[in-house]
Amino acid sequence: MSLVPSLPFSEYIFDPAIPYVLYISLFRPGRSVFMVSFVLGLLMDGISGAHFGLFTTTYLWMMVAVRQITTLIRMDQTWMLQLFTGLGVLFEGMVLLGMTALIDPGFRIPITAVERIGIQVLLAVLFVPFLFSLLRLFQAVWDASVNRSQPGPRRKRWLTTSNA
Repeated sequence: MSLVPSLPFSEYIFDPAIPYVLYISLFRPGRSVFMVSFVLGLLMDGISGAHFGLFTTTYLWMMVAVRQITTLIRMDQTWMLQLFTGLGVLFEGMVLLGMTALIDPGFRIPITAVERIGIQVLLAVLFVPFLFSLLRLFQAVWDASVNRSQPGPRRKRWLTTSNA
């Protein structure tokens, strides 16, 4: 049994991991982005009702695309974040429909799927500035707690009574 389709209104809620993958792709180092995207994809593949590998593939491709795009353009404006999040949600929907079409040759895209993906893209575009602000706040709190626990240049690692 999968968890995500059992939630109310789940057909209209976009995947919240997409803004997170975009956020870490923009603001974190490469190796950690790959590992987080991969593990998050496996986790979502496990709890969703989609074909296995859909989320992992989608997150890794989005991570690669954002890393490559940021070498060409700066992504510091809100509308660009909204655009790329909307494109990410659209990409995920297209990958899902594409995988379904590959498995079932007689598959036709239902009009309700187009409607649902459109609503998900719209919601993603509207809510991504709030989500990015929230992620930046969490990241600042996390970095402050990590930096406080690590010894600085003048702090001793172990508290001793010696003068050394």
